[in-house]
Amino acid sequence: MLYEFLKHAFIARGAITYGDMFYDIEKNIWFGPAMNRAYYLESKKAKVPRVIIDSEYAEELYEFNETKYRKDFIQRILNGESLLRDADGCIYLNYLNTVKQGMNPMESEYVVEKVLQLCDTERAIKRETEDLDKSIKRKYDWLEKYLLE
Repeated sequence: MLYEFLKHAFIARGAITYGDMFYDIEKNIWFGPAMNRAYYLESKKAKVPRVIIDSEYAEELYEFNETKYRKDFIQRILNGESLLRDADGCIYLNYLNTVKQGMNPMESEYVVEKVLQLCDTERAIKRETEDLDKSIKRKYDWLEKYLLE
């Protein structure tokens, strides 16, 4: 889904956690401790266009993924890396993994180029404050680094 956002020059961030959550079908409302936790993680910890895994579950999920889907050389080649560890220690979804694992290379190159242009364009815009400029630049710098790795 995040790759589809990128295809249309739309960036997003989020968080994944585990816990109780409720859905009121009549009012179309989601609520509960897990929703509150995911919102907190997205707004305070994700900071850049990535989907982080709640640190309470991240290590276990990371180890499960490594053991189940990446236990030998062949599996590593076939499955790529669906979870990555960032410089700040957060584990996040590698939403470009499926792209790198067999999607149309011409399409993925086009999308990457398009998003890199978006990064340049957004970093060139002068914002209302220096703090906002730095915050937005940090997001696009991270995205550019992620795309080029």
